[in-house]
Amino acid sequence: NHPFPVTHVAYPRAGLGVAPPPFGPIERVVPGPGVRFDLGGDILATSAARADAWLRTIGWFAEHLPA
Repeated sequence: NHPFPVTHVAYPRAGLGVAPPPFGPIERVVPGPGVRFDLGGDILATSAARADAWLRTIGWFAEHLPA
């Protein structure tokens, strides 16, 4: 337990590329240090998850940070 509210959101079929803001390109395979990483998931599901996660992030900022 901790004093902060938590919301767990699952995005079925989305890959690991959910974290960036939703307006950039979505790639399943990205370069790494001497390797390439396959982020998995379905491109459309990842795109929808990115958009939803970004809107939730903006909403959290609006609610918790002073204007």
